Amino acid sequence: MQKYYCLFLDFKNMKRKFLLFVIPILAVTIFTSCLYKGTDKPQTLEEEMILLTKYIWEIEGKGNKVDTTELGVFYWVMKDGNGILYPKIGDTLIIKYDGYLIDGNLFNTSGNSTISYALEENNDAIKGWNDGLKVIRQGSKVELIIPSTLGYGDKWNGNVPPNNTLIYIIDMVDIKKKQD
Repeated sequence: MQKYYCLFLDFKNMKRKFLLFVIPILAVTIFTSCLYKGTDKPQTLEEEMILLTKYIWEIEGKGNKVDTTELGVFYWVMKDGNGILYPKIGDTLIIKYDGYLIDGNLFNTSGNSTISYALEENNDAIKGWNDGLKVIRQGSKVELIIPSTLGYGDKWNGNVPPNNTLIYIIDMVDIKKKQD
């Protein structure tokens, strides 16, 4: 009987030591895994390119044609408009948009309202935004897929983490031509 009692005590001590060791590690693991969800964490450029490639393959796998602008913005026409106008530098665009990270998290939107946007060569917009807007015909709805190198790069910008592809769904409601 004495022998079993000693084994029980040793088991209790082992259990206590085990818990004292495991609980802090478990707590740290749970805490750090809750910090970042999806792609709302800093990632490397290589990780971004893998996600971007998979995303484009998914779109093309559904029978959609993905094109690329001169600078390297990917886009596909979700709804072809009946307008004949394409924007040019100096035009004012009337648009609706939703901006997502590649994991589907919404980071910016115009909501149900339209906004006026002056398409200018040297403004504060990200390069990919200006470049992508030039390929959207009046009345069309297009998805722009902007790699971080043409977006916010390797720096945090609000709730957009470094090296994250930006996805914009844009309705080109109207184009007001520049008055010469």
